[in-house]
Amino acid sequence: MRLGLIFDDPVAQVDDLNILSFFDTLRELVLEGERQVFFATANTRVANFFARKFDFLGQAFKEFRLGRDDL
Repeated sequence: MRLGLIFDDPVAQVDDLNILSFFDTLRELVLEGERQVFFATANTRVANFFARKFDFLGQAFKEFRLGRDDL
């Protein structure tokens, strides 16, 4: 069974160094076992940084960009 971790904008109002540390921790969790991470943010810069940190997953990494028109 795959454990899923869901985060809704957990790094809002957090400085870049702590964002990096948080993403490194998530990356380690993914590497240690079969875990899925669902990460949502409205900040494009954070979303792009997250995507770069997890690009090692290749095709297993899925990104869904939603906008107001999608609601």
